[in-house]
Amino acid sequence: MTVGHIDERIKHCLRYLDENKYRYFPSLKVQAAVADNDYARVPDGLKWEDASLPYPYGREWTTWWFRMTARIPEEAAGQAVYLQITPNIDSLVYVNGAPAAATNYYHKRLRLTETARAGETFDIHVEVYASHKMPTGGDDDFVPFLHEDRQRLVVIMAYGPDCEGHGAWQDGYPLILSDARLVTRNNAFYDLYYDAFVLYDLASHLDEHSLRRHRILSGLHMALMRLHFTDAPDAQTVQALEARACLAPLLACRNGDTAPEFHMAGYGHLDTIWLWPFAEARRKMARTFSSMTRYMEEYPEFVYFQAQPCHLEEMATHYPAVFAKIKQAYGRGQWEPNGCSWVEMDVNLPGGESLIRQFVIGHQTTRRWLGYQGDTFWSPDTFGHSASLPQILRGCGVRFCVIGRLGNMGSSKFPYDVFRWQGLDGTAVETSILRSGYGGHNNPECLLRRWADIQQKAVTG
Repeated sequence: MTVGHIDERIKHCLRYLDENKYRYFPSLKVQAAVADNDYARVPDGLKWEDASLPYPYGREWTTWWFRMTARIPEEAAGQAVYLQITPNIDSLVYVNGAPAAATNYYHKRLRLTETARAGETFDIHVEVYASHKMPTGGDDDFVPFLHEDRQRLVVIMAYGPDCEGHGAWQDGYPLILSDARLVTRNNAFYDLYYDAFVLYDLASHLDEHSLRRHRILSGLHMALMRLHFTDAPDAQTVQALEARACLAPLLACRNGDTAPEFHMAGYGHLDTIWLWPFAEARRKMARTFSSMTRYMEEYPEFVYFQAQPCHLEEMATHYPAVFAKIKQAYGRGQWEPNGCSWVEMDVNLPGGESLIRQFVIGHQTTRRWLGYQGDTFWSPDTFGHSASLPQILRGCGVRFCVIGRLGNMGSSKFPYDVFRWQGLDGTAVETSILRSGYGGHNNPECLLRRWADIQQKAVTG
C-alpha cells in the first residue's frame, strides 16, 4: 500500500474517532434574561423567559444570563459528565452558584462531575457580555481599528490551532445560543484520538525521507486498522484500547542527545483595559482563572503562569471563590504568579517614578495575597522599552526580563533571543525574547515552528 493510501486511511480513522469521542444527550431546557447591572455572582430578581434553541439574543453593552437545570440520566451513571454549551461568545459558567469555567469558541465543554450519580442535579447559570461594535480589520484580519468605516463585534480573541492569533468577528446581532446539553466522554476513543493525532501531526511535519516519519505512519496504520466501525460499542472500546497500546512504543521514542527540550506552562495574555470596559476585563479574569484552576484539578502536571498582581487583587475582592481556588493551586505548586509589575504596563511614555511604583505595588500585592515575591518582569505586549528599565528592575529586586514585541518587529529583526540587557547606567538584567509571541499550541506543528524561529539555537536548546 502506498504512503498516500496509508495517509488517507489514517485521516479517515481520526475523523471517526473525533466524531465519536462524546455521547450526546438531549438539549437542556434553557431560560434567558437581560441584566441591568454588572454582577460577580448569580443575580437575583431577573425576569426570565423560555429560550428555545437555537436562541437569538444580544445588543450592544448588555449582559445576558442563561439558566438551566442539568439532571444526570441513568445511562451516564458512574461516568464523567460534561456540560456542552455554545453561546457564540466568551462566557462564564456558574455551577451551583459558583464560577466554574469559561465557555467559548475553543472551549465548548466543562466537566461537571468525574463520577456521576443518576438523578443528581446541577444548577447552571451562564453569564454573557454581548459585546459592542468597534472598527475592525478585514474578513481574516483581527487587528482592531484598521478600518474606521467597518464596525463589527469582537466575539473572542485567542490563538487558533494553527498557532496564529485569531479574532472571531461578527458583523452584527443576533448572537446565537445554539446548544446546551450533557455529554459523556468515550475515554477509549478520546485517548486514542489524541495519541494518534500527535503522532500523525509529528509525522506530517517530518522530512518525507525520514525513517521516523515512515515508522510512525506504518505504526499508526497498523494500530488504527484494529478499529471496525460497524462493530458494537463494547467491541470498539476493546479495539481502541488495543490500538492505543500499540501506539505506546511510538510515543515513548525519544530524540537524540542533541535534540532540544521544551518546557511548557499555561499563560493567558489579558489586557486589563483594551477593547472592553473594565467590568468585562474583570469577567475575563474570572473566566480565565476559573478555567485554569479547573484544568489543574483534572491535570495535576499542569502549571499556569499568571503575570499581573492587579488581577489577583480583583479576584480576591470580587470573586473570592475563584481566588480560593488560586490559593489552593499556588499551594500545590501549580500557580506561578511571577510577573512583578502591577499590570503589564506601557514602558515608553511613563516616567521613572511611575515605573518604580508598578514594581513596588506589584510586589506588595503578591506578598499580601500569596506571600510571594517574583523576580521576573513580564512584558509580552509593549512596543518598545525605556533604556533606563534595567536600572529600575534591579533596584526593585527584579532579576529577569521577558519581552514579547522585539521578537516580531518586521524588517528590523533583533539579532538575539537571550542576552544581558545593559541600561544607561551600566546595570544589566538577564533578558529573553518571546521570539514567536506569547501564545500558541503544544502540538508538534507549533513546537517545530517555535524552534525554527529561535536564532541562537545552541544557547536556548
